[in-house]
Amino acid sequence: MRLRGASATLVLFLASAAVAHAQTALKASGTVNVRTGPGTGYGIIGQAHAGQVYVGIATSGEWWKIYYNGGTGWTHGSYYSALSGSTGVKVTTDTLNVRSGPSTGYSILGQVYMGQIHFWTVHESIAPWYKIYWGGREAYIHGDYVTRVNLTGGGTAPPPPPPPSGTTNLSVTHYYQVNNYYCGPTSAQIVIQYVSGAYYGQHTIAAYCGTSPSYGTSNWMVKQAINYYAGAAYSQVSYDGERLRNNIRNNRPSNINFQCRYLAYWGYSSAMHHSVVKGYTGGGFYVHDTWMGPNKWASSTELYNAVVYHYNLTAMRY
Repeated sequence: MRLRGASATLVLFLASAAVAHAQTALKASGTVNVRTGPGTGYGIIGQAHAGQVYVGIATSGEWWKIYYNGGTGWTHGSYYSALSGSTGVKVTTDTLNVRSGPSTGYSILGQVYMGQIHFWTVHESIAPWYKIYWGGREAYIHGDYVTRVNLTGGGTAPPPPPPPSGTTNLSVTHYYQVNNYYCGPTSAQIVIQYVSGAYYGQHTIAAYCGTSPSYGTSNWMVKQAINYYAGAAYSQVSYDGERLRNNIRNNRPSNINFQCRYLAYWGYSSAMHHSVVKGYTGGGFYVHDTWMGPNKWASSTELYNAVVYHYNLTAMRY
């Protein structure tokens, strides 16, 4: 965002006074003013309302600096609670339109800008659009131009704990993909080796699947390869967390096809990918990731987002 004249000097001075820095999801407990500076003597630029969530980026005493309506503003922290386990979306393009609804047919309310972070929750969005708060109301930005980030109080996924009593973490051999587009054949290779005991090379599976740098491998072809080489009746189905757990309990790892930007262990990088779910805990799943390594852990919410907001496809045994 560009600043003009005296206002630019004022904002730069105030930013230097913010001695603490964070990226924290702040939920308003009532209607609260948003001001140009950290004090009641500064002008009011808008309001946040009960239940709305904004991202705090710095503090000055009891005041929080937040991203607000394409810029920043200051609001008193006593009217907010920090949300733990929270995530946001960070703008990755120079200028991104904010719309009144989840399509380009809705009116433009304003813009957000490169590097700004806004709160998002999966339960309040319509893929590929993310709902944010804008001018005291709900608004939407397009998911192709943002990336997921963790907010203070949430943090990255914890190291995977030992599987709780009564759950399963299968002893599945992990293989790394031999190049950057063999995730599908490698995922099939992992499942085939475990289910049938037979080893097939990634190039063999890739040739069967028609994998190429331009097209990669579809989830349907991964499923076909598993069935062909392992003689196992895997089906292509939409995501179902309980069905994944049932597969694991019945000694059957499952292929998933997902978007990496929803996963903490991927650093929220934007990439399409295949890997194998082979275990679970009370709060998430173990993944043999064909690129990142074995026994990566993703929370149940992360994995749901990663699969559903990609093509919503998995390959499961039953």
